[in-house]
Amino acid sequence: MIIDKRIRTSLLAIAADLSLTFVKLLLAVVTGSSVILADAFHSLTDLLVSLVLLSSIVVKISQERRNSQLGIAVAHRLESCLSILVAVVILYLPFEIINEAQQEKEAISNIWLGIIGMTAVISVVAYMSHLKICTGRDTSSPALEADGYHSLVDVFTSIAVLLSLVCHVFGVYLDSAIAIIIAMVIGFSGVQLLLAAVKDFINSEALAKTVAKSECSQSTV
Repeated sequence: MIIDKRIRTSLLAIAADLSLTFVKLLLAVVTGSSVILADAFHSLTDLLVSLVLLSSIVVKISQERRNSQLGIAVAHRLESCLSILVAVVILYLPFEIINEAQQEKEAISNIWLGIIGMTAVISVVAYMSHLKICTGRDTSSPALEADGYHSLVDVFTSIAVLLSLVCHVFGVYLDSAIAIIIAMVIGFSGVQLLLAAVKDFINSEALAKTVAKSECSQSTV
């Protein structure tokens, strides 16, 4: 049996999140960087979000295979609700990033290994973000698209970590300034996603009511 494209993409994203979390934890141990460690925990939250969104996609696909128009509409509304939840998580992250940047920094060892590792991490996360957003749009899956935007936020936070490491090489500590810039970008992304998710929820709710009325009228004929 051919696995649905949405599920394949979501499972691939979950595998990538697991791998990236492990890599970041390993880099944090090798370099002693608390910033990389914090980014590793952020990747762990990405994994949890991906698991939640995968469950909503599975529910929607099951309703599509049952050819239940009402079930599809309700499942779409569930996806929209989870998209809103993801947007709220994104809007919280700027506060977390700024708070981390204000903490006292420790001496970092093997800094070039950390820079190379974070560069590789950014490349993988950027690819997965693009894949999820495109697949979500192609398959009309707001949950998968929202997960892609959430991964895009992870790209920005990882870039912030990379810039912090590079600055340490030259003895320049601009963590707070970098954090504010990244936080502003993340906040803007979160607001955009939240507005889109709320609009999609309103549309899906109207669709569910229309389908329910249609099925009700057909049953009374």
